[in-house]
Amino acid sequence: MKRGEKIMNRSCGQAGLMLVFCLTLLRTSGSAQDATGKIEGIAKDPQGAVVPNARVTVTHLGTGAERSGKSGSGGTFSFVLLPIGQYRLTVEANNFAKYVREPITLNVNDTLRLAVDLKLGTSQEIIQVSDDAPLVETLGKVTSGREILDLPLSVFAGCGAQPAVDQRG
Repeated sequence: MKRGEKIMNRSCGQAGLMLVFCLTLLRTSGSAQDATGKIEGIAKDPQGAVVPNARVTVTHLGTGAERSGKSGSGGTFSFVLLPIGQYRLTVEANNFAKYVREPITLNVNDTLRLAVDLKLGTSQEIIQVSDDAPLVETLGKVTSGREILDLPLSVFAGCGAQPAVDQRG
């Protein structure tokens, strides 16, 4: 193999590696743009004490997809990377009535923090909470079409600077 052929093969190999690297970056950055959010919260009894080991389930109302878990020792639960949409939250624990809340609207990049107030009872009893129950806190913001249209078109508009203009005729 001649010296020129070796350089050409090395260049092609490096170009191939660079292509694979770029495609990997594109795939990674694309997945970060997925339309997901997070639902988290804390389960408490009527006296305000946390309820550990409660079975917590979120169900996407559009697809029926479910995710389940248990509340931790501090009564907290968290479901990350949930596709946006409407959800039902169900919380069940021994000696407490079943807690059901729906619909819960999850938007892009939302972090919904819910306070789950369990009531004493049996698992056959159901506490139904409607969508007008307040969230503890919502992080993230949904931007309306009007807000987008009202954005300045120029990068100079927000800072009071003007682009340079040649006044010579």
